[in-house]
Amino acid sequence: MLLQVVVLVALVAVLGLYVRRDVTEYARFRALTDTSARVRAYRRWCLEGPLLFGGMTLVALGVAGRPFEAPLARAAASDLVSSARDGLGTGFVAAFVAAVVGGSVVGAVLASRSSGAPSTVGDIDALLPRNRAELPWGGVLSVTAGVFEELLFRLALPALVLAVTGSVVAAFVGPTLVFGLMHAYQGAAGVVGTTVVGVLMVGVYLLTGQLWVAIVLHVVIDLRALVLVPALTGARSRPA
Repeated sequence: MLLQVVVLVALVAVLGLYVRRDVTEYARFRALTDTSARVRAYRRWCLEGPLLFGGMTLVALGVAGRPFEAPLARAAASDLVSSARDGLGTGFVAAFVAAVVGGSVVGAVLASRSSGAPSTVGDIDALLPRNRAELPWGGVLSVTAGVFEELLFRLALPALVLAVTGSVVAAFVGPTLVFGLMHAYQGAAGVVGTTVVGVLMVGVYLLTGQLWVAIVLHVVIDLRALVLVPALTGARSRPA
């Protein structure tokens, strides 16, 4: 138990330092106008994310001392989740996921036809690719963020928090709040928006019992913002 507590505190501390550095780095990134400099920043983020979050995932799961799916199993056994599953059914969940995916595409198309800048939640306008040289990195960033953030915040950290606290509520609420705070560089609106997305991912994970569904949904949401909208917006599809 002591090792689990120490590791949990250490991981949260590392994430706190990462957030602090992220805020500073993003402020510098916003001032960049040269495509090659922006691409170097994208490349660094695409490498750092998997290394940091992937490494933390392995550490958290390694010391949790219980099956990876323990938080999911405990939550699924609760009256609230089991009743929701029985009442909604897999068809509803599938329709919901399809609606999110379809809504992302439709929203991107509508955004491309508007005369103003694409609407976003939080301060991510500087993050959006501006031309074809930057666009592929938006795709890579979307995939790496969707995969490794879900592994850490929906699987690994919940397993470790459950091992430390014994509370399935804390296992999902705590990492979801940390997930939202990880986006502090986007401002208050970004923290609130990504926290809501985190709650959505937890719901999808609990109702389907499949982490890959939450991963795909997360990737689609990010691709909509970082690839689809920029690609369909004339101002963001010009050559470098």
